[in-house]
Amino acid sequence: MDGSEASTLLALASKPTGVLVQTQLTLEALLNTSSWNLPGWNNNDPIPIPSTEQLNSLDQSLALLAQYRNSLRPFNRLSSDILLMIFEEIMSEYGDPFHALYGSYDFFTFAKVCHSWRQLVLATPALWRQISARYPSAALTALERCGDAGFFLVIPEGTPQEIAEPVIKAVANEAHRLRELYLPSNILKREDGSMDPMLQPLVDTPAPLLERIETIKVKLPSSDTWTSSICGPGLRASRWQT
Repeated sequence: MDGSEASTLLALASKPTGVLVQTQLTLEALLNTSSWNLPGWNNNDPIPIPSTEQLNSLDQSLALLAQYRNSLRPFNRLSSDILLMIFEEIMSEYGDPFHALYGSYDFFTFAKVCHSWRQLVLATPALWRQISARYPSAALTALERCGDAGFFLVIPEGTPQEIAEPVIKAVANEAHRLRELYLPSNILKREDGSMDPMLQPLVDTPAPLLERIETIKVKLPSSDTWTSSICGPGLRASRWQT
């Protein structure tokens, strides 16, 4: 919001009759509080009892004023490109797929600084590529917001099946965009030698853009059926530790 838009904000002014009138609000008038003509604020007029509609309109006006105020702050002079570089640098601190907060987006506090920053974050798919089965709500939201961008899936060890399974199914529907996969050994090969059934949606869906698979303490299955069914020609790295 710029100065011209701020100058056209509608101010609510209640008359004793309860009739609302619209006036043009200027920055000068806003800063000069002695000029405010609000019943019961700086005069002896009785304070009218506002309706719910009036209160809602007042809340909306105050929200617009807060948005305009934030637009004047120095940090809003930064270009979108510079802001994205800063955001990506913050995200890099949580870029280790085995980090406890990976895919939680709890570190997205910068999206709450102001309206314009939030809009930029929401409109940038590259900021929503971390998918963790540990945080199903955040994972499903990120899958939607990352648009057509490639993403990275982590299934942390010990994640309960009822939490991980919905995420895996959702990822399987978008497996053509899966770029990296990190998972524990105990779902690749359980004690009885079988694969955990919750991985089946991924096995059944090719991931042609998959570049990396990594797991810890893995015991490889007796055949490479699982690996060959999900891995495409773009696979560049795999890490299988015993």
